[in-house]
Amino acid sequence: MKLVHGVGINNRERPTRMNGSEMLPEYRLWKGMLFRCYSKDKLELNPSYKDCDVSIDFLQYHLFFDWCRKQKFFDKKDYCLDKDLIKKGNKTYSPEFCCFLPKAINNILTKSDCARGEYPIGVSKKRDKYKAEIKIEGKKTWLGVFYSEIEAFSAYKTAKEEHIKNMAEKYREMIDERAYKALLNYTVEITD
Repeated sequence: MKLVHGVGINNRERPTRMNGSEMLPEYRLWKGMLFRCYSKDKLELNPSYKDCDVSIDFLQYHLFFDWCRKQKFFDKKDYCLDKDLIKKGNKTYSPEFCCFLPKAINNILTKSDCARGEYPIGVSKKRDKYKAEIKIEGKKTWLGVFYSEIEAFSAYKTAKEEHIKNMAEKYREMIDERAYKALLNYTVEITD
């Protein structure tokens, strides 16, 4: 049996395609997860997945397939497989910590380390001061100019946490209960 991305096991107990050609969502998600964690080319392009891995359960396609079928919203359009909301900072795709999130929520949790620069998240330098901005629904919102980067970060943190809680309420009926609770308790750290 050939391993998928060198680690994944497909013992052919579950289907991978519908109508003989189109890939099933479960299989597409499974292959994408393995690709993000184990493809050398992908890791060079996106080093944020460098320390990520997949649990023994999810390495086996039939177990991942069965898990997907039990999850709310797995087959919804514009939803993503998420590994690190329920347990912030989690690096392992596993049944315990994965859930499906709307892209709108997943996008507000993405940190974009490469684009940030040397300042804390949400902060940039403006002459001899620091400005804070937050993106809400794709649009930058100006939070102000501050004398220190800590003050600017504090303004960003407050706005971001409020935005995350608002999104939790907006999507409450469209996300896993664990995800809803994690969003309500989400804290933005200066090290994010």
